[in-house]
Amino acid sequence: MVLAVDPFTDLSGVKRRPALVVSSSDREGKDCILAFITSQPDTTDPTDLPIPSDHSDLRSTGLRAPSVVGCGKLMTIHPTLLTGRLGELSTSLMVQVDT
Repeated sequence: MVLAVDPFTDLSGVKRRPALVVSSSDREGKDCILAFITSQPDTTDPTDLPIPSDHSDLRSTGLRAPSVVGCGKLMTIHPTLLTGRLGELSTSLMVQVDT
């Protein structure tokens, strides 16, 4: 889990947001593939992974609030746009992301 610069889809600006790195470390190239994370729980995309406030692994993620991992909206960025490290998803949550 990292903090990354996320440009708005219309390129009118950027926002620093949490994201999950989903690219493998042995992958060729320098870019990272990310799934951005939102704290807006109204997301209803079937590929999204909610992490509710009562989830036992929320604290280890480094997220400050219940969140949703947007698995259906991936982005490829250069590592220089990663601005911080948060925490990690548990193995059980990563299995859900992979699924």
